[in-house]
Amino acid sequence: VCVVGCGRTSLVTASLFAEAGFKIIAVDSGSHTIHQLKKRKSPFTETDIRKFIESRLKNSQFMATTNIRKAVSESNIILISVPSSLDKKKKPDYTRLEKTCKDVGMGLTAGSLVIFQNTTGPGITETIAKETIETASGLEAGSAFGVSYFSMLNNSENFAKGIANCTKVVGGITKRSTKVTSLLLEAAMNGDVIRVKDIKTAE
Repeated sequence: VCVVGCGRTSLVTASLFAEAGFKIIAVDSGSHTIHQLKKRKSPFTETDIRKFIESRLKNSQFMATTNIRKAVSESNIILISVPSSLDKKKKPDYTRLEKTCKDVGMGLTAGSLVIFQNTTGPGITETIAKETIETASGLEAGSAFGVSYFSMLNNSENFAKGIANCTKVVGGITKRSTKVTSLLLEAAMNGDVIRVKDIKTAE
């Protein structure tokens, strides 16, 4: 599993996958983050998050790199967790997501599954994100590679444990994408996994 974007949510998710026995490659453009992760150290200082991540990475198959294309080419499951920001007019700015999807597409191989775990507006995954990957890879989503999205209903005061135990809502471009994503989440986390009819519903 290649985890692209090492924020709090994605690193907690990655550490749960690692604990479940998956081989993880974490990718981030921040050299400090990757330097810390290579030492199996959390880049975050909050005690509960730091302990949660470090205890699970200690004895796992875990690598960290800034080379996104190489990491993607060596993985068959790619989890993209890149936050969108607001521009000067307070409108969502998906520039970072587009750049990430282009880099992912450059390294993507047929048969892979791309999972989005981020806060995007309805329709963004199937337009900007999917289309950017298709253009960069030359592959068609739905036939040559899978695409799915999941959101988390996390109201817990303990951020990390909340992610592990909260309800996840999953939607995919095909039934297979939805099914594989749901099985992955069920293997690594507690909490209900709700499958919905499509990506837009999950968003």
